[in-house]
Amino acid sequence: MRTNFCRDSILAKWHWITLVSCLFGLVGCGNGLSSVNGTVTLDGAPLAGGEGMKASIGFYPDGQPGAPGIGFLDSTGHYTLMVGSQEGIAAGKYAVAISATRIIMPKDPAGMPSGEPMTPRKYADPRQSGFHADVQPGRNTFDFDLKSKPAK
Repeated sequence: MRTNFCRDSILAKWHWITLVSCLFGLVGCGNGLSSVNGTVTLDGAPLAGGEGMKASIGFYPDGQPGAPGIGFLDSTGHYTLMVGSQEGIAAGKYAVAISATRIIMPKDPAGMPSGEPMTPRKYADPRQSGFHADVQPGRNTFDFDLKSKPAK
């Protein structure tokens, strides 16, 4: 009878350990960051990054401490923000900067590549771009449409 009691006691403990482990697995630890993604267009067309084009977006804390979130545009103009190696950024208000540069390879193989800006310079400065984002906890989507020429 004593062996059954010990065995039952051990099984009961393992059931609790298994239950708690499953709950941790379902809830997850999380990194506390908000997911931010979206699409960037230039004059209504996707601003494509990728081969021969370096395009990025930066969310810079606006009046609060914190690290900026950076994303790179893919071939469809889509981005996902990261802080270092972690996906997402802290909730809060951000000023946004966007830039795209076409990479020009040198004619001389020993030469250095150069670049040609594909977006107006004002968009590369978070203080002048005119773009702002209020990131909320959870998932966020922010789409931005850049204009190659100012409206008249």
